[in-house]
Parts: sequence; C-alpha cells; structure tokens
Amino acid sequence: MKKPTVDCTHCESGSFCLFRDMPQDALSEVSKYNQVNSYKKTQTLYVQGNPVFGLYSIHKGIVKLTQIGMQEKETLIRIEGEGDVLGGEELFNEVNYHSTATVLEDAEICFFSKEFIDELVGQYPSVARNLLKELANKLCQSKIQICTLTQKKVTQRLAEQILSLADKFGSELPNGNIIVHLTLTRNELAGLIGTSREAVTRALSGFLKKKLVKQKSKQLIIVKENALKDIAFYS
Repeated sequence: MKKPTVDCTHCESGSFCLFRDMPQDALSEVSKYNQVNSYKKTQTLYVQGNPVFGLYSIHKGIVKLTQIGMQEKETLIRIEGEGDVLGGEELFNEVNYHSTATVLEDAEICFFSKEFIDELVGQYPSVARNLLKELANKLCQSKIQICTLTQKKVTQRLAEQILSLADKFGSELPNGNIIVHLTLTRNELAGLIGTSREAVTRALSGFLKKKLVKQKSKQLIIVKENALKDIAFYS
C-alpha cells in the first residue's frame, strides 16, 4: 500500500494544526520531517507505560484514548479527531504515556519527533503558543469532566456527552436532525461518563423511547437537540 503524504502548506486540518501560524516556507520544511502513516481500525499508535518519542497529529480519522486502572480495568477517557494532538502532556512532562491510543475509525496520522518539536518550539513562538492552547484546552476539558462526573446524574451526563460528540463528530441532516459519525459500544459510552454499561443502556433506552434520539447503523441521531440540552444543563 502506498504510504500517504501530507503537504503541510496546504493541510486540510490547517485551522487546527499546531503549525498554522508559521510562514509558508517554514511549513515546507515541516513537511520534510512529517512521518505520515495510515492506520486501520483497532490498530494502536502507542501503549500506556511506553516511552514517548514525539507528537502525533490526526490528519484524518478518529482515535480513542483508554487507560488501564485499578484491577486492570480499561476505561475510555477521551476521543480525538481531525487536528487533535496526541502525546503532548507526556512529551513536555517527560514521562511515559498515561494512556493507550487506538484507532477507532481508519486514520492518517502525522508524527513529529521530540527533537524536531523542541527545535520548532524554540524557533517559532507561534508553535509554543498553539501547543499551550492545546494543552490548556485539554486541562479545561478534564476539569469540566470531573465536575460532570461528580455532580450530575447518569441521564444528564449521557445527554451532555452525546451533545459533545455531536459537536465534534456530527453533521446536520436535511431534516434538521444531527447524526454523530461515530460508533461506540455501551461500554465505551459508560467509560466516557463514568458509569456502568447497564446504567448507560437504561438511560439511552429512555432517550430512544422519548424519541430524543434514534439509532441508524449503530450511529446516534439527535432528533430533539433542545430537549437533550435541557436534560444536560438545566434539569
């Protein structure tokens, strides 16, 4: 299979890319150091506990981050998509990976070595600034997630999570409904909102019964977005 290439000067993820504010001639140099690989669903980018050698940036596709905790239980902690950066927290803390990154939907992933990133950060303040924004955003998301897990009921958490997934991976259908282009198991949804598979099944069944959402080919379709928002943020 032909290895994919990505021209950083004309990247489709440009508005999200860490290098988006660099001069065009510098972006041409970045392309030379960009190691791009194709991954099929279920393939692994890196494994929890392994050393970090650089940054991954998702050009296309979807990746899930899971963590093995107490009693060897695996929990889904985050889902990343186009333009998201993986491994930044560990790279700059100089620690091993805290999670395992597994491809959820076929993907093309850019990889940049630690040495190259260090050089860019020192040479281009915009890269350092965008990295700080990326890491700060993830920190804010983690704080919001902690608040949600500790203060909201399962139905509220599930409604909020569905809306969040729709915002990141959804698109509007001709009838105004929103389809989430992502297939998750009940266990994966449970991991995202910190509950059991059984609790997710009960809450989702309630949403389906009330016709707030529906399912098509294992993908969720939001039928009544405002009703979900009421549950997530105002109930």
